[in-house]
Amino acid sequence: MQTTASEIEIRPLAPTDRGGLSTAFARLTDHTRWRRFRGVARRLGDRDLDRLTRIDHHDHEALAAIAADSGQIVGVARYIALPRDPGAAEIAIAVDDEWQGRGIGRRLMSRLADRARAEGVTRLLAYVSADNRPVLDWIARVGGIAEAHDGDATVYSIALDRPTAEPRVA
Repeated sequence: MQTTASEIEIRPLAPTDRGGLSTAFARLTDHTRWRRFRGVARRLGDRDLDRLTRIDHHDHEALAAIAADSGQIVGVARYIALPRDPGAAEIAIAVDDEWQGRGIGRRLMSRLADRARAEGVTRLLAYVSADNRPVLDWIARVGGIAEAHDGDATVYSIALDRPTAEPRVA
C-alpha cells in the first residue's frame, strides 16, 4: 500500500535535522538532484548541512515533509529572501523520488508560500528547467510568469497577493 500525502507531517526544518536531511539527499536520484541543485553530488558536506539547517525562519525558511510511519524526511521546500530585491525570495523544492506524484510538493509549496507571505514576501522566484513538468504545472496553476532565462532554466515570478489553496485532506 502506497503512503499518501495525508500521512506526512509538514514542519519547520531544524538544526537537529542534519542527519535526516543528509540521508534524504543521498536517497535522491541523480536526475532529481540535478533538477533541484543543478549538480549531482551524492552527499552534502558539513558546510552544506550547516547552510541548509541553520536558518532564521524569517529571511530563510525551510519546511520538511516527514513520513508519519518512518520519521524520514521525504521532501523539503525553502525560500531565501533576496536582499537586493525587497519583497522577493527564491524558492526551491525537492521531494524524494519514491514520494513524488502524491501531492507532497504541492502541500509543501502551499505552506511555504503562506510562511513567506507572513514574513512580508510578496513575490517568489523559481528557477525551473523545461523538463520539470510537475513544478511547471504548479507555476501555471498559481499564475507564475516567466521573467528571464538563466542557462537551461527559466526564472518564474509568482505573486503572493492571495493565499494559496492547499488541497483539503479528508
